[in-house]
Amino acid sequence: MKSKKFFLITLMFIFLCVSNLFARAFEEYVLTPKLGIVSLIPTRAIDDPKDTEHWPLGLSIDFDAKFNHKSGFTLMTTANIWVIIDLNVKPPAIPVMPILLPNIMLGYTYGINQNFQFTIASGLGFSIPFFVPTIPLQFDFSYFFNNKYGITVTLKNDFAIIPNPVALMDFAELSIGAGFRL
Repeated sequence: MKSKKFFLITLMFIFLCVSNLFARAFEEYVLTPKLGIVSLIPTRAIDDPKDTEHWPLGLSIDFDAKFNHKSGFTLMTTANIWVIIDLNVKPPAIPVMPILLPNIMLGYTYGINQNFQFTIASGLGFSIPFFVPTIPLQFDFSYFFNNKYGITVTLKNDFAIIPNPVALMDFAELSIGAGFRL
């Protein structure tokens, strides 16, 4: 089990390094630290037809690195740290679960080198500590006050399939943060 975790962490590190190697051909670099809220949308277990009643909420700390080409092509790496709190668990304790979600996404950015930018991107990632693959879909709305500084609002959805017991997971996130063009 430890070798599997080490392999997955090493693989993600290689993906992040490779994405930064290809970043030199891009025209614009945007770094965005963000804070937000995240919710687990009710899911359905594939082998159990009953719907779950849980709606866990949490806080998110995100860091996005966006590499924009002048054609609009965007390569994005994200690291999301979620702290999920499930208030529906009995006894009335507050179980807290931290989750790390590194992602690599490809997408399109409208408005490169302009004040308003809109980005849509999707790709692959995985969640730690569950070690299941995820499929993120992210929408970024950015407004830059000048050439260097701006504000970004992000809507994100992560889909995952947890193998044991088999269940579909759907996380929705809304975050806001500062955008920095380099």
